[in-house]
Amino acid sequence: MARKHSQSWMLTFHAIVSDPMRKDKFFKMIGYLSKLLSALMRRKSVAALSERFQRLSSAISQYRVMSRLTDDVPMLLYSLSYGLGDKTGRESPAVRLMNVFKNLCDQFYYPLEHVAWAADLGLLRLNSVPLWYFGDMLWLTSLSIGLCLSFIKWQAMARERKQLARRMRASAPAANVAAAATVVCEEEELRSAETERYVVSRRVAALQAEQRTLSLRVLKDLCDAACAVHWLPAGWLWAEALPEEAVGALGAASGALGLALLWPQPKSGGNDDDA
Repeated sequence: MARKHSQSWMLTFHAIVSDPMRKDKFFKMIGYLSKLLSALMRRKSVAALSERFQRLSSAISQYRVMSRLTDDVPMLLYSLSYGLGDKTGRESPAVRLMNVFKNLCDQFYYPLEHVAWAADLGLLRLNSVPLWYFGDMLWLTSLSIGLCLSFIKWQAMARERKQLARRMRASAPAANVAAAATVVCEEEELRSAETERYVVSRRVAALQAEQRTLSLRVLKDLCDAACAVHWLPAGWLWAEALPEEAVGALGAASGALGLALLWPQPKSGGNDDDA
């Protein structure tokens, strides 16, 4: 039993570190947990332990910045593949425009972060502060658009669930009639009604799973947005006003939620088209 348990943990850890995006979220969670612990230790006047956690948090932050040095090309490929959006009619023009603008924000964020990082190292003779601020603004803009898109998708799923509920109610009487009319051999109608109810129930279950996933994504984006505002220049909402333990808790929560979102989910029935 103990051997199976250890193998399970090893397989879980392998699943995390073998995927670059999962590994990034994992280290994000660890890095911000270290920041949170550093702040808590400082409040308890345990300066030595606080400094160790702070060094760990800074080292992980630098590692994550360096690991993103090669993310420009994958992001560019994604942006080019999306282009000006899906023209099959599944996405409205407004949603396509928002996705294109979001992709642009994400695309420009990476080179800007690279230049700011190089300036911090002294490789470039530039002031990195405004570069980091502008990068944060791009990140916050992307998050805000993502939250709007999530709200639009949630509304579309809610409308579809109402339509499915009407279909379910419409099929129930037909099934009852068919069940009561066994004397007239209405078996075909009964099978048709049962099939309809089965298909509808599968799609409802799929929509419920999608809404749970979307809820996690919204929570993650809200945590990231709170941190992004905090790192803007003072005077912007709560910029530079959050205590360090709050930043650590928000970042750790975002990392954990991001890891959960990237974890393989069991396949469910239904159509998974985007709104």
